[in-house]
Amino acid sequence: MPSLRPQRSRRATVAAAAVAVAGTAVVAFAGPANAATGHPHHANLMHTPHSSAARTIALEFIDNVNQAREAHGLPPVATSPRLTAIADRHSRHMAERRQLVHNLGLPNILGNWVELGENVGEGPTEGDVHQAFMQSAPHRANVLDPRYTQIGVGVMTDASGQVWVTEDFRRPARGTLAFESSMRQIHEMTAHHANARQHG
Repeated sequence: MPSLRPQRSRRATVAAAAVAVAGTAVVAFAGPANAATGHPHHANLMHTPHSSAARTIALEFIDNVNQAREAHGLPPVATSPRLTAIADRHSRHMAERRQLVHNLGLPNILGNWVELGENVGEGPTEGDVHQAFMQSAPHRANVLDPRYTQIGVGVMTDASGQVWVTEDFRRPARGTLAFESSMRQIHEMTAHHANARQHG
């Protein structure tokens, strides 16, 4: 994966992974960008995934994902606590090592899924990383994949202020509690947005 530079003075590095199921699960992870630049020692962390600051940044990523989907006529993705917990742990893992890598165990950690995808990135701000995702075809494809119904975002900020993010996407198997929950959330979000537009 190339190193992406949304602005000349800033750098955001991203990597994407997509998982598809066609009879047998097929996992395809794109190689991370610039992973070899990581430091072997753990980094000091400014915001851990469970801090209010990290959660605020994570919500900004989710809002931007759903705004991009809405702009392309797609339904929103619902937030999954399970995916969020997994993304939180992975972002902490990357930030502590200052190494951009994918969670290769994701397909085995989660059960009852039909589609899985992952974007990972790091950059100066949430906006820089999201812009880099949207300017890279594999990451943009994950954000705009109409098959996904759930998202979990984990954010970690290291001592230098660099934002490390994991976006995990999933479509749960039909008939599972996760599937029913995501469909209910999506229906509620869609109805809320339609009502807001009507009275706006």
